[in-house]
Amino acid sequence: MKHFVTSSIVFITFLIFSNSIAQINSIDLDDLQYSRKEYYKSRGVLYAADSLLKDGFDVELNSKEMKLNSHLTSLQKDYIKHSGPMFAPANYFYKYRNMIDTSEIYKKIQRMPKGALLHIHSTAMGDAEWLVKNASYREHCYFYNKENDLNNVYGSMYFYEDGKAPADWVPIKNLRAADPDFDNKLLKLLTFSAADENSPVIWEDFEKIFTRMGGLIEYLPVFKDYLTDALTILLKDKVQHVEVRTSLHGLYDLEGKYYSYVEYAQVHSAVINELKAKYPQLTTKIIFAGWRGNSPEGVMNYINIAFDVKKAFPQLLTGFDLVGEEDAGHRTDYFLNEFFKKDSLEDVYDLKLPFYFHDGESTLPIDNNLYDAFLLRSKRIGHGINLFRFPTLEQIARDEKIPIEVCPLSNQILGYVANLRMHPASGYLNKGIPITISSDDPQIFNYRGLSYDFWTAYMAWELDLRQLKKFALNSLVYSALEEKEKDEAIKYFLDEWDKWVNLELK
Repeated sequence: MKHFVTSSIVFITFLIFSNSIAQINSIDLDDLQYSRKEYYKSRGVLYAADSLLKDGFDVELNSKEMKLNSHLTSLQKDYIKHSGPMFAPANYFYKYRNMIDTSEIYKKIQRMPKGALLHIHSTAMGDAEWLVKNASYREHCYFYNKENDLNNVYGSMYFYEDGKAPADWVPIKNLRAADPDFDNKLLKLLTFSAADENSPVIWEDFEKIFTRMGGLIEYLPVFKDYLTDALTILLKDKVQHVEVRTSLHGLYDLEGKYYSYVEYAQVHSAVINELKAKYPQLTTKIIFAGWRGNSPEGVMNYINIAFDVKKAFPQLLTGFDLVGEEDAGHRTDYFLNEFFKKDSLEDVYDLKLPFYFHDGESTLPIDNNLYDAFLLRSKRIGHGINLFRFPTLEQIARDEKIPIEVCPLSNQILGYVANLRMHPASGYLNKGIPITISSDDPQIFNYRGLSYDFWTAYMAWELDLRQLKKFALNSLVYSALEEKEKDEAIKYFLDEWDKWVNLELK
């Protein structure tokens, strides 16, 4: 680690004096002519210079793709023109969601191959309605029916043998029988809505939702079906590879057994193997996700557990992360000693455990966690909302091809970017920083799959087909797949992409 810090300082110094884009930087405004004709010619020079920096400028479209691109662009401009102040990405997601659902472009993007989903959480990747209508209807499901206290959150669900539930936990079937509107109320307890716009306690509510549904999802029979359903939703939304952030714990059964971290990975692998029989294109990886609010000792324990699981499942577990509200948790460098020890453990286990840090999920000028994410060699950056504050890091991200996992709707719903036209990722894209599109926690946001986020990016940043294709390719190129897996995944994607283009031109 010490050697990397030293070499990074040398590299940063090099960047400061680099003239790698000298041709663009050498444009002298004094030399530009200002007759109307020459003015627009000069304007075109500047526009072309910016266009050559964009991520995706190198994507070449064939004649069919160009025809589809022209059609999509026409639909895009027409939608923007006629939506006016009701333009969905400029407003809180739930306010004009119906205008997305009825959009012709949205239907096309639903059918579009999307490559990989690189940023999603294991207990928020499925369908909230499935939890209500399926999981909570199962026998022995109990509901905590008292106000929040230090140990419990109102609305939490768990499975108990009859007669063994603690006080204030009641059979959910009794509540449902007494209230014909119970299912709707339960769905509201598990999802966000228009009422959450500008909420000052949205992260508190966010964490309560995870607590409410944790015991429901982690019940072993439910978990198997939940994971199958969640991945099937993504597959039908044309996602072929999924990298899941998970803490690998919490699985239990009715007999009171709690499953180990390695057993969790075994269950996950078994579900994937069953699904692959029907969807052979499916691949998955796990990124171990500990809690940012834990102690240094707790984080060191996470790292040790991650190595133990990776030893048992070297192809499944691919990296390490910390999650939780960034501005309320510990800074990334709070755990620097523990992160430094990871290098030694890689030698002991003869395994690599790269970082995939959630960092920059903040709008605060004092949040400097991205410096640590870069210096600790994070393979990708989760969110990276405030990367725009750090020009040197932006340049490193561009030159070193460190991708940003962008989750547009998550960033808006949680209050970081109100108008998604102003999302900083559009600037990263224009500077040539590779980005991928992810959905983060669609289940809690009360939508399914990845299409809403792709549609939002396409419309809010007024992109074209080149960028959509580049986003999908980026997600595979910068995935944790092995090289052979990656080649196969890209080939599958390109074949599906050509089929989609032909379909949309009919």
